Amino acid sequence: MAAQALRRETPAYRRFPRLVETGPIAPSTKALCGQAVRVFGLEIRDTTLDEAASWLVSRAESALATNVAFVNAHSINVINRDVRFADAVTRFHCVFADG
Repeated sequence: MAAQALRRETPAYRRFPRLVETGPIAPSTKALCGQAVRVFGLEIRDTTLDEAASWLVSRAESALATNVAFVNAHSINVINRDVRFADAVTRFHCVFADG
């Protein structure tokens, strides 16, 4: 599981290894929001603003609950230090680059 691998790479995981695991978001749902690029173990979707907006609007029009994150360099640093934040971000339907 990508989330588990990401957590094991962080200093916070080494301090707090006990985490509650939940099932991952279906890969097909994540694939619909763009091609994944791995940055320090985190899958970030490589899309244009229009593609991301279109995907989000289609989810809203279908009344599908959707969790997304827009991460920047600071977010990546926090993810590597804070296991709770890393856990939350890796459970989102899609993670987009901020900018």
